[in-house]
Amino acid sequence: MSRMAPKDHPRAMKKSDPHERLLRALLGFAGPTASIDQASAAPWASATFQGSRHDIQMSFEGGSARDDASAFFDQIGDAEFAIAGHIVADLAIDERQMRCDPQTGQSSVTATLSALVIEDW
Repeated sequence: MSRMAPKDHPRAMKKSDPHERLLRALLGFAGPTASIDQASAAPWASATFQGSRHDIQMSFEGGSARDDASAFFDQIGDAEFAIAGHIVADLAIDERQMRCDPQTGQSSVTATLSALVIEDW
């Protein structure tokens, strides 16, 4: 007899891929001018933990893009994300760039982030 839980059992579900949930949480935190341009995830493991490493490129565009991006950068270090069965162990802003369109005066900001998400046992 197998001791594995069925796929719809809560213990089995908590090990599901958290990538989409992380992206939704970041967008919710970043505000309405933010979007995800690119994102990827790869499995990750150490001697005691397993999870995934996420690389994300975000953009902020529109009238309040500069302010929204600044607020995001200022607060992301203290943010906690509820991702069932997982813990965001590390989240870093690897790069950020701001551009201003000389014709319209509109600002846009791009940011590259990396995150380590581990399974919560």
